[in-house]
Amino acid sequence: MHLGITGSRKGMTEKQFNLMKKWVKEDDSITHFHHGDCIGVDVQTATLIEHYLPNVWIVSHPSKGNTRANGPAHEIMRPKDYTVRDQDIVNASEYLWACPDGKERVRSGTWTTVRMARKKGLSITIIMPDGEVIYE
Repeated sequence: MHLGITGSRKGMTEKQFNLMKKWVKEDDSITHFHHGDCIGVDVQTATLIEHYLPNVWIVSHPSKGNTRANGPAHEIMRPKDYTVRDQDIVNASEYLWACPDGKERVRSGTWTTVRMARKKGLSITIIMPDGEVIYE
């Protein structure tokens, strides 16, 4: 399965991180992992994937912005504008995990990516900062 991630540049809360770590350790269906190579959730999750699932192919989709983390990757796509890069992650994914920093709002790259995934009809798992899990 091709898994994509979107999340806050602030990084995961402890509850989000603990759930993410548990899921990564238990999920043997992931074959490819797509992330935006941004500071925060992207690099945190890519690092977990690299550590616990060493056979997963990690693909970095960096932005042209200044938030690049240079995180784990076997393949690095050319940098693109944020929303174009986010759409590339959605297009490459079969499933999306999201770790937002709060409730849905406009002017949030995380929530924009979630809306893109909804439009494409992807299955989405959202881990809210308090640990609430929303399946779509």
